[in-house]
Amino acid sequence: MTKILRQQGFNLFELIIVLTIMGILVSFAIPMYSSFQSQQRIEASKQKLLDFIRLAKTESARRNVYTALCRSNNLTKTQPRCDKGDNWQTGWMVVAAGILNNKISPFKSNPMTDTVLKVNAEVAMVTINVSTVEEQPLVFLPDGSTNQQGNEAVFSICDPNGNNSLDVVISPVGRVVIEEPASGC
Repeated sequence: MTKILRQQGFNLFELIIVLTIMGILVSFAIPMYSSFQSQQRIEASKQKLLDFIRLAKTESARRNVYTALCRSNNLTKTQPRCDKGDNWQTGWMVVAAGILNNKISPFKSNPMTDTVLKVNAEVAMVTINVSTVEEQPLVFLPDGSTNQQGNEAVFSICDPNGNNSLDVVISPVGRVVIEEPASGC
């Protein structure tokens, strides 16, 4: 009796075909995954920003004081303070501030009257630019309105490549709307 030997495994040609197909599939998947990651970073930053906006607005009404959502360059210090500017990459915070001359005064932090409510020092790999009146912090009054003198405050959240973006818009009466920007960042 003779034994018939069967070939087991793949030959070189089959292996090359399988690797070529895998390479083509991976070349399509990597850009899609990169775009997915970018969208997730923007979504996470949006949710974090919305949490801070809600906190500022509700604490203003609850405490019956002005509260500010502002950027800060020194969040790790024992007495963080608000800073002017439109780039919020260094982080932001919510401050329940004392009132001086009917204006919020977080630029000259007064530890006797100002209370830092929450700090966000970590900003995902996104760009956050803010458009407010005179680059002032976004201030909520006890009635829920803002200090924007009839203008909207716009927080533009963008990925570093400028491919994905969205705007968080706060109306003068404190209403928050999420919009797709007309143009990129």
